[in-house]
Amino acid sequence: PSPPATRASTAAVRAKTAAPRETEKAALSQSEMPRFVQPSLASLVATPASSDRYIHEIKFDGYRIQPHISEGKVRLLTRSGLDWSRKFGQQIAKALSPLANTAILDGEIVVEGAGGASDFSALQEALTNKKHGELVLYLFDIIYLNGKDLRPLPQIERKNLLKGLLTNVTGPIRYSEHFNESGDIFLAHACRLSLEGMISKLKTAPYASG
Repeated sequence: PSPPATRASTAAVRAKTAAPRETEKAALSQSEMPRFVQPSLASLVATPASSDRYIHEIKFDGYRIQPHISEGKVRLLTRSGLDWSRKFGQQIAKALSPLANTAILDGEIVVEGAGGASDFSALQEALTNKKHGELVLYLFDIIYLNGKDLRPLPQIERKNLLKGLLTNVTGPIRYSEHFNESGDIFLAHACRLSLEGMISKLKTAPYASG
């Protein structure tokens, strides 16, 4: 994770993009569920994306996690592929288990501070003292669902699929909302609220590892 951002240093980062592919959801073929997918990483940029081709999300200060769901069993993998399921306790895994027969999701585990922003120091303390009830998983992407590799789909389609999947989910699982307003305006809000930063993602981009 990045060092906690201050009001003056809140950063704008842009998710890695690849050339959009014209792939319809109906055309996705059945495929074997990968054991691990290298996560899509963001790059720090000097100014936020201002084009309406981008959506913007809050940048969290926690542990990047790739949940794998397979017939009721859940594994919580780190960005390097390590299985940290035991480290995070049972609550998050139990909440994820009934979501799908098979799925690979992308998100971040955090602990929220008094103001609602993610707090990495509080997260470390919760893990050290096994306060698993304080952990929250924010999900912002979906990679695989019920036999279909969703990586070729545009970002906005994957976001909509994920939001639908999480419609009735409660407990420690949250959907990471995206916003369509100007990047400059969104960054100003992030600075005012002392958030870690913002992530800008191209609406039409497929999921690109690395």
